[in-house]
Amino acid sequence: MPGLLVLGASQLPGGGSKVYRGTYRRSPEYQAQFGPDHEVNRAFSQFCELGGQSLVLSDIVFARRLVGLYRDLIPPQEFDLIEAVAVGEAPQFSDDLLGYEISKCGVGCSMLCWGLELTRYSSGADSIVVPLIRLMEESFKPRLNGSGLFDDPQVAQSCLECMLAIHRVAPSYFESDLDAYEVSGLYLVR
Repeated sequence: MPGLLVLGASQLPGGGSKVYRGTYRRSPEYQAQFGPDHEVNRAFSQFCELGGQSLVLSDIVFARRLVGLYRDLIPPQEFDLIEAVAVGEAPQFSDDLLGYEISKCGVGCSMLCWGLELTRYSSGADSIVVPLIRLMEESFKPRLNGSGLFDDPQVAQSCLECMLAIHRVAPSYFESDLDAYEVSGLYLVR
């Protein structure tokens, strides 16, 4: 299951939801202006190697060092160190809960990054699901917290179940691989 994520600004054009602090955010990038032997780029290479395709880390010491190296750049690049855990599991490094996310494999693309602005994108949807989408937005959007996540894992799970039900009726409305999405708890590591 998930581990440590190093996350910056939103990956969405225009930034997505202004308050969103979930999993679908930028990760550190190679700094071409310094070359491959610069400390930050060596750490970036190690980040890619240790994190694999999902860029999930397990080494807290390295993760903190990586965040510090990017923060020390001029201008500084700010990243949050996030511990993602399965619902029901206790975090190892933090008790500062940001909230519960609905994301691919618990650490990837998010269903919450747009702030559950679902009706905005329903113009091309099958007319039979539009009322369901509106009801879902009205039911769950007000339950998002200041980080754009849910405070209650059961509410997050109910939201995912509603998305899956709509997906069965209108497979093209949500992500095609919605079955790979799950709820995870996100904790800010300081």
